[in-house]
Amino acid sequence: MSSPRIAEAIALVSQAIDALRRLVFDLGPAVFDELGFLPAVRSYASQFSERSKIQVKVRAGHLPKEIPMSHQVALYRLLQGALSNVLKHASARNVRVSLLSRNRSMIVMVVEDDGVGFDPSARPNSFGLRAMRERIEALGGKIEVKSKPAKPMARRHGTTIRVGLPLP
Repeated sequence: MSSPRIAEAIALVSQAIDALRRLVFDLGPAVFDELGFLPAVRSYASQFSERSKIQVKVRAGHLPKEIPMSHQVALYRLLQGALSNVLKHASARNVRVSLLSRNRSMIVMVVEDDGVGFDPSARPNSFGLRAMRERIEALGGKIEVKSKPAKPMARRHGTTIRVGLPLP
């Protein structure tokens, strides 16, 4: 086998391994069994940063040991959707994800980016945002999306998604 063909084969195998990693991390719940919820979130954020070159930092306050699987899946899927939107639309360089518990009665997740922002009222029924809202509201939670479109000389812009999920 010639050197260029070997290099091509190695590149193909490398791409297949990356695709398989993405698939495993995108599955979500299976990774919770192996890693646990917070390590799975951190791992997904790290993988996303590596792929996209967008810096994602995860900060966590005290979380309860027992988080219902429905809540774990909803928050993980919301994170996936939010980061996907950042990659596709935001032109962001940084994302901050915060997870914490309020009085052990609610889990709060906040995803903030420093991207170009958008006008949420112009896209109230976008598929991604609607799916996030439906997933959270089905569990009795609330979701709030705030965004400031980028303007010349504007100091702050970007998008913040704040989720509150009540714990049983």
